[in-house]
Amino acid sequence: MELIILNHDASAVAMQGWADYLESTQGITLTYPMVFDESGETFETYKATELILPSIFLIDQTGFIHIRADGADEPSEFLPELEEILHTIDDLIANPPGGF
Repeated sequence: MELIILNHDASAVAMQGWADYLESTQGITLTYPMVFDESGETFETYKATELILPSIFLIDQTGFIHIRADGADEPSEFLPELEEILHTIDDLIANPPGGF
């Protein structure tokens, strides 16, 4: 399972600035790749272009979307979804699709 940040409307420099801001203000170091979808093709594939961002997709090795969480202005709005996401990740690790 791999985690990435996918963006299509900010430059790589802006994305790195955001990562640096998280680290300097909140002590959060991103250890996963940040990918820039210049064409918007990936966002279109997952129908994420019309949604409030950020959107989180939990996609397994077979391409199945297990969870989709769309936008949150405050961390408290996201906490219930975070519990479900963490539970689903644990379940996928214990029982990977296709036995991967």
